[in-house]
Amino acid sequence: MPETRGEVRAVEWSEPEIARVARWLHSHAGLTFPPNRRESAELGIRRVMGRAGIKSISEFGNRLQRGGALLDDLIAELTIGETFFLREPNQLEFIQREVLPAVPSRDGSCRPIRVWSAGCASGEEPYSLAILLQKTGCLNLARIIGTDLSVARLLTARRGRYRSWSLRGVPKAVINQYFERDGDVFTLSPEIRTAVDFSLLNLAEDVYPSPATGVFGMDVILCRNVLIYFDAPTVAQVAQRLLNTLSDSGWLFLGASDPSLAGMVPCDVVMTGAGIAYRKPGAQRQLFSGAVFSSRPPETAPSDIIRPPFTLPSSPLGPALSAPGSSPDPPLSTPGLPVSARADVERAYNAGDYENVATVARELLQIGEGTEPVSIALVRSLANRGMLEEAVEECAAALLRYSMSAELHYLAGMLQAQGAQHEEAARSARRALYLDPDLTVAHLALAEALARTGDSRAAKTALRSAERLLVAVPAESRVRATDGETAFRLLHIARFRLRSLTFTKA
Repeated sequence: MPETRGEVRAVEWSEPEIARVARWLHSHAGLTFPPNRRESAELGIRRVMGRAGIKSISEFGNRLQRGGALLDDLIAELTIGETFFLREPNQLEFIQREVLPAVPSRDGSCRPIRVWSAGCASGEEPYSLAILLQKTGCLNLARIIGTDLSVARLLTARRGRYRSWSLRGVPKAVINQYFERDGDVFTLSPEIRTAVDFSLLNLAEDVYPSPATGVFGMDVILCRNVLIYFDAPTVAQVAQRLLNTLSDSGWLFLGASDPSLAGMVPCDVVMTGAGIAYRKPGAQRQLFSGAVFSSRPPETAPSDIIRPPFTLPSSPLGPALSAPGSSPDPPLSTPGLPVSARADVERAYNAGDYENVATVARELLQIGEGTEPVSIALVRSLANRGMLEEAVEECAAALLRYSMSAELHYLAGMLQAQGAQHEEAARSARRALYLDPDLTVAHLALAEALARTGDSRAAKTALRSAERLLVAVPAESRVRATDGETAFRLLHIARFRLRSLTFTKA
């Protein structure tokens, strides 16, 4: 039957081996190819084969699974990496006007702000966020992360060198302030370039939120025009992980072409003058222009799509990863504490009522009934609420009382890492390991800190130590002090970091 006007022509893959490559790309990177995209996708696959000098599709598929430059070239061929500076100015203005002022410190100045550009391509987006934070005076306290699946794009981003096409529409005053021009090449100022950490990350892979990948507790996530490449089940799974990665008061911004999350995952949909944004269900309310409505998936939706594979705390610290074991976390209850107070602290912490945990824990400390577990609960509860300054103070005070606490030294290191004090964070992790060599969390924290200081070899050694501890226990055993995290997932994350460590910026 001839094709009628406006009808989408169904296109099949020309060979079974091409279909096999497409299936592998879906399982590995979440990429999907509906019938109307198969023709262009196959042309892209064959272009990459031609550049690599590979004639056999079977050989091409086998070599793809080894990763490296061939896979990177294919990903770049099949996805659009087009972006430019100060894109979506209405969103940036909304972030500056209403999101950033809502996360102040105790004295009204900026507190550490965590921002993630997911699918950052060649880096224009996270650098735009760095410029925004510099203009608001918050850059020195910000943690800006840019991630992408393409190694080549990440390497371009790290160089911070662009041509005029990436700066189209940018005011001349901004260019003069933040770029140095050499002919037709514009190089970012060191202040902006060094403010962004670039890392390899596959959004379709279950490696976030996690301290081991540095992606957790984000105040702002920009994930523009990435979900368009995924099918509905993958969109739901990625969207749920993105929402889990937000802090309790965080904001998720998608691109105009991305599918709506309403009815797909539990979230609050915020109608703003800058378009739609998403937040965790029941997120802390702020004053902003627009309306909020709660969205829930239909009751018939598959549970494996609308719920995350693991429940993680929404703490800027993430779960306190420690030595694996089949035993659950030891209760906060300690002989000698008032029974009602022990029950209040434990019940509030398990319920995520961190404000009440902090209140009761401080009362116990004031009457001299504090213990190491109570101090740990206080530090975590403050960090969970984004009160990092107070968490640092309480952690320091707790270490004066319990200087031999490996977990407190670990927490100190995680807090130092949030302030970009990576050398100090490494020292704290090493202290924790001196006290408890089997503390898996400290190996992971040490690896992250060492990677940020540029010592990739030592970081890999720390990750292998964590790997060795994790393979020694059953995969589904709950890892101590992680609020129910499994050894299987932590092992997956450790191995992911080993693969991607080369692309973590010091």
